[in-house]
Amino acid sequence: LKLLDLLFQPWIRIAITGYLLWLINIHESSLLFSILLMMISITLLWKPRIYITKNPAPDRSDGFEELDSDIWQTQTGQPIVENNFGKPSPGLGLPVATPAEATNSFLILKDSEFERGIVECDFYLEPGAVFNIIFFCDLDNNNWYMARYDSRSAGSSDGFLIKDRGRGVNWRFHSMSGTHTSEKQWHRARIEFTSEKVTMYKDGELVTGFNPTEVFGKQIGFFNEVQHVHVDNFYITKNI
Repeated sequence: LKLLDLLFQPWIRIAITGYLLWLINIHESSLLFSILLMMISITLLWKPRIYITKNPAPDRSDGFEELDSDIWQTQTGQPIVENNFGKPSPGLGLPVATPAEATNSFLILKDSEFERGIVECDFYLEPGAVFNIIFFCDLDNNNWYMARYDSRSAGSSDGFLIKDRGRGVNWRFHSMSGTHTSEKQWHRARIEFTSEKVTMYKDGELVTGFNPTEVFGKQIGFFNEVQHVHVDNFYITKNI
């Protein structure tokens, strides 16, 4: 398998092609044929363009012109509508909770269950902030998976965490990428999840993924850690 993986590298294939061309021409001239074959082999280095298709119609979406209590349930903290900040403004602010809460400002999508779907939103991290999107959530038993976007440079990274041991027990690393999210700029988060596969993206690029072994529940939400986070343009669909 390692040999096959090596042979699939474009530069290796071009080197082999060059060697074969040399063998072709060592005894008699086949210049035109050789040039044509080499031009075709060079196209192996060209990356195909990836076209982003439009998302399906959302089951729920929110631009946070207001914090609608018919859509969102506040679990902890005091999320606020920020009239002078957003993409575009207004947007949602997730302040640090007072008194301190591990989940700070924590919102759950009300009256909606998702066994599979796509979650997207824009988010902006203040220095040191962490943003978590939770899914497969069973709020009654306090169990969930979460996709973390982390601006801290030490001891943590972007990736997936899991909270599967009930109340009073912190979450733990599950599938981490080793990357970090830059602060003080807008990013686009995207989580695709089914019972077979989960992936997370940032600004259109894959961060990491995993194959879940257990689905706790069907609720969706998000919260911030450590510092203030701004959120806008929330979208979720069951079509995946």
